[in-house]
Amino acid sequence: MKPTPKTLQSMYEMVCNLKPFVRWPMPNTGEIQFVVTNDEDCYGSYVFDNVHIITISKAKCAHFETILKTLCHELIHLKIAGPTGDRKGWDQHDYKFKLYSKQVADEFGFDHLEL
Repeated sequence: MKPTPKTLQSMYEMVCNLKPFVRWPMPNTGEIQFVVTNDEDCYGSYVFDNVHIITISKAKCAHFETILKTLCHELIHLKIAGPTGDRKGWDQHDYKFKLYSKQVADEFGFDHLEL
């Protein structure tokens, strides 16, 4: 499976209807730009530049599970950044990130250390 912006959008909509994301104030898809790259050094990234931007690398993420885990990882950063992307610490993997990643991992059956 190769990710496309459309598949990332569909996967985003799916996970936002599942716990714990359904309890979090997540933006609608119109507020997010989904980007696919061929970056061989990075699975994915999240940034805010007047819009939430989630990037997934098709070079690193060629299977549904890898795409899903990477997307969930970036959504945790988005959750920490907040609706306007201005909360501090969104780019860290600190206690807050670990707390949210454990919630996602427990619900989805993932190893939280893989998020």
